[in-house]
Amino acid sequence: MRPEKIMDIINYYGKDLCSWTIYTGYDIPQKKLDNAMRTFGDPGSQVFGLLDATVFGSAKEGILFTDRGIDYNYIGERGHIGYNEIREIFPTPDDHTIIRTSRGDHELGINFNTQALSGMLSDLSGNGIRVGMVAPPPPHRQPEPPRRHEPEPPRHPKGRPDEHHGPEGRHGGFFGHR
Repeated sequence: MRPEKIMDIINYYGKDLCSWTIYTGYDIPQKKLDNAMRTFGDPGSQVFGLLDATVFGSAKEGILFTDRGIDYNYIGERGHIGYNEIREIFPTPDDHTIIRTSRGDHELGINFNTQALSGMLSDLSGNGIRVGMVAPPPPHRQPEPPRRHEPEPPRHPKGRPDEHHGPEGRHGGFFGHR
């Protein structure tokens, strides 16, 4: 696919993708691109788009849209996903996005418009990518109240309760002496 076509796809879907800033092509600020490449990018790839997911704009977290797929780093999750590996995209109840691939699931902490992300990645890969629905998390179970621990009655030296003579037994003390 031509680089101009890739950037057109990113620009088209980028405005509806999420609340973070997306840069494409020559509009990617060099300092942001350098930070992203140094932090999570693949040095051998050609970058067509950058989603900066940082509060102060350092671009050390986010997504790089490259000729090989997407490279991502967000809240401790880092990885690479090839466009042709993507099978399905899921929103999660906690506003994250899961991308299901042929190698497993990748959780991105970014809350994407899954329809826009699916359209963008489908167009970039040439594959139809399904948007799935994640089942809600299991209902929160109330923890059982702690059970009261009742002290055990004193035991006889042979393992029988000794209710009449207290914990030391009938004679009390050491060797029956008090």
